[in-house]
Amino acid sequence: MSRKRYIVLILAALPVVLAVALLAALAVVVHGGSTTFPLIDPGPYAPSGKLQIVTVQMHWDLEDFADEEAFKSRIEGLIEEGMKRVDPRVPVLFVFPELLGAPLYLLGDYESVKDSTTFAEAMEGVVKHTPVGVLYYMARFGVGPARALCLAKGKTAGRVYIETFSEAAWRHHAYICAGSIPLPDFPLTGLRIDYDVHGPEVYNVSYFFGPDGHILGRQKKVHLTELEESHGLDLTPGAVEDLTVVHLPNARAGVAVCWDAFHEDVVEHLITQGADMLLQPSANPGKWTENQQEDWLNGSWKCVQKHPEFRCAVNPMMTGNLFDLVFEGQSAVVVQKDAGDPDLAYSAVPDTHGFLALAATPNGEEVLVTVIE
Repeated sequence: MSRKRYIVLILAALPVVLAVALLAALAVVVHGGSTTFPLIDPGPYAPSGKLQIVTVQMHWDLEDFADEEAFKSRIEGLIEEGMKRVDPRVPVLFVFPELLGAPLYLLGDYESVKDSTTFAEAMEGVVKHTPVGVLYYMARFGVGPARALCLAKGKTAGRVYIETFSEAAWRHHAYICAGSIPLPDFPLTGLRIDYDVHGPEVYNVSYFFGPDGHILGRQKKVHLTELEESHGLDLTPGAVEDLTVVHLPNARAGVAVCWDAFHEDVVEHLITQGADMLLQPSANPGKWTENQQEDWLNGSWKCVQKHPEFRCAVNPMMTGNLFDLVFEGQSAVVVQKDAGDPDLAYSAVPDTHGFLALAATPNGEEVLVTVIE
């Protein structure tokens, strides 16, 4: 065959090759796989009338999100630390901070963006490394690059997040409120969750797992902060009427993701659903100043003092830096004023009581263990 004819044949075949490659790429984009949760007996707890609460104040470390195994190892380490301090015969609930799963969107791109100086720069780098998926969802739903990135990479981030906490809950026979993560609205049917995208919505969502590893519920954040709105992460607000309560041994837990606990519509709806415990996974993107401490009392602390239906509230906080974003806050377990430890209070408001447990620092990592009856 002459060289000229050979080149002609290659050029003729090129559109077919590109079309096949594009279809293959889109197949990966559109079809995200699934997780099926097996029917497993988690083993009975001894009747005790008690519930052990492990409040995890986690500290950001980007290396924990370098790959799937690093993330699973990190979460396992935190849970093992808590399990060393609880009675295995009594039900235990782990509560993790808000946006814990957000850096999972770095999976596959960690090495290329780890030295970014700002969060925006890192996200731009991830977008550039995910061109087919981002462009596909921008065209399909008419959304911006931030939302399209979550739709494109949410399948991987969601699978790692869900499988990590599901496996940990089963392995340790524990209930886990797994903080939260920005994710598309994946279909959940019975014991199966499909990582398929059917609409443009992306929520800041908190998943709740039982000791058999199954999903007991998921709560979508209703009231978004500036970081989560259209010029930031571009997330979708959830609906108050969709919030539900998770039934635990000796408790009924309602989840109000961070800013939601500051809003009476969310709190009152959870109470009407029968909640007697409030879980507030939080990530405060700012310094833990006097003003922040005073304002934070308007969240779960105020809820418990104002609404006697709540026996307690659990407020785990994320700490550390996510590129240029600084997160600080003191994790706490809140009860009625006269039932708390009189020696515990925020430093800026020392006369405010009602804390059963309180992290010692606003910028470190701590695991608090408390028991309610």
